[in-house]
Amino acid sequence: MILKTNKKYEYMLKYIDSEKYPINLYGYQCNKGWYELINKMIETIYYLDVNKDIRIYQIKEKFGEFRFYYNSHNISNKHIADIVNKYTTLINTTCELCGKPGTLQRNGYFQTLCKACIELKD
Repeated sequence: MILKTNKKYEYMLKYIDSEKYPINLYGYQCNKGWYELINKMIETIYYLDVNKDIRIYQIKEKFGEFRFYYNSHNISNKHIADIVNKYTTLINTTCELCGKPGTLQRNGYFQTLCKACIELKD
């Protein structure tokens, strides 16, 4: 689900204007605790994207960690990769449920959670 994403970023979330791509079908494939950081990351990337070239393919949680897949032809992939790596590190230490600091939990299901959310799940 995509919540409170600025309209000016919408072009980045329409991968080749096709309904068959995950971002178009599912939006963010993670819980709301990560949404604020994801939206900040997209905003940061947006300001580098002067040619309106970036297309986001998929945003998801996999094995308790953040994954971000995109395509760009005109912007240095190093600049984007640096931003994605910075936010991936932040997101992977953030509770996926509430947005507070968290750690990766491996209790049958991998998920990054804070202490309070771990207790709620038990």
